[in-house]
Amino acid sequence: MKHTKHALSLLSLVLALLMLLSVGTSSLPLSASEPVGMRFLLGEEQVRFVDTASAGNLNLPTLTGTEAAYFVGWYAQKGEEAVFLPAGAHYFYEAGESTKFSAVLVHAVTARNATMRFDDTAGNGIRFTTELPLADWQRLVEIGAEPARGTLIVPHAYIKQIGGVLTHAALDAHEKKRLDVPVDAWYESDGEAATFAGGVSGIHFHHYTLLYSARGYISFTYSNGQTAYHYAAYERGVAMQESAWEVIYAARQDLSDMQNEEYPYAVGDRFSRYTDAERAAMERMFAPAVSLLVDEGYAGNRKLNPAFNEAYEAYYIRETDPMFDADLRNAVGIDANGAMVVVAKDGTPLTAENVPGVVLTVDANYPGIAVNFVFHKGKVIIPYSDYSQSY
Repeated sequence: MKHTKHALSLLSLVLALLMLLSVGTSSLPLSASEPVGMRFLLGEEQVRFVDTASAGNLNLPTLTGTEAAYFVGWYAQKGEEAVFLPAGAHYFYEAGESTKFSAVLVHAVTARNATMRFDDTAGNGIRFTTELPLADWQRLVEIGAEPARGTLIVPHAYIKQIGGVLTHAALDAHEKKRLDVPVDAWYESDGEAATFAGGVSGIHFHHYTLLYSARGYISFTYSNGQTAYHYAAYERGVAMQESAWEVIYAARQDLSDMQNEEYPYAVGDRFSRYTDAERAAMERMFAPAVSLLVDEGYAGNRKLNPAFNEAYEAYYIRETDPMFDADLRNAVGIDANGAMVVVAKDGTPLTAENVPGVVLTVDANYPGIAVNFVFHKGKVIIPYSDYSQSY
């Protein structure tokens, strides 16, 4: 009887322990390595864990590290609800919530160099391109972010004036005008990466040497209704700066010794990317009607570019010259320092129809910078203060 009581007591103890073990395991996570909580993932890597043993709230974290520049927000699927929110967004979570947020990235990069843009309707100009992986774009589409794409284009001088960063907000804050070019389709795509473009067309002659800066952007909408822009990184890490003439000059010099798919068009004994019609358009944009060349042996340290000697003649006048009368002074607005006069050798009156502009250059083979001038009685008059400026 004594042994029986001892056995019953031992059995009771074992049953009690089993009951306690059963109760304890029902409230524990399935694995000690998977505690209940929210996870923030960059790919497969967990960058933050939030314990949700009790309900609470937090501001969604900011991504750090090498991918931070491409980060646009956190995405999670909660049942049938898609959640896409920016870093810093306030989020309330329930006790025991195990939501997994994934970082959404857009690896957009604006190219360093602009390219030629040919358009018979709008006028020829230059094009700026931005590239990104198609998978990044498709991700935004799949999560319902309604992405759109475009390019901001401004004079490069604005970049310093707006604080060094080209964005819509910076331009608005400094009340700066801009060319904002939204696009609905890709400019190029190879199935893995895609490129969109924005350009400047019909550029005025005096703006051929104007340096432009451009930056591509992707706009999208978060699940809380907030809209945002993600701006492309720069190919070389700094704001690009290109002028129409720099692009044209580079395109004219872009020749290959070998004919291939990239350089199919013959130019003498070499090959170009551009058709004869496109090269002719570039020549019309590149070649000014009047070009001045820096030369210290001439008045004002400038002379007519020798390449233009066949068509034009240039001479310098001062206030004592009979031509330098009140009529000329009033028309041109020049001072007593004098001016350079350019005339056509065949006597053709020079007007806006046959003289698109005047440039000053240090290299006879490069277009230089546009200078101010006026037409007066069929002549081109270039005030001393303009054509003798430092280059």
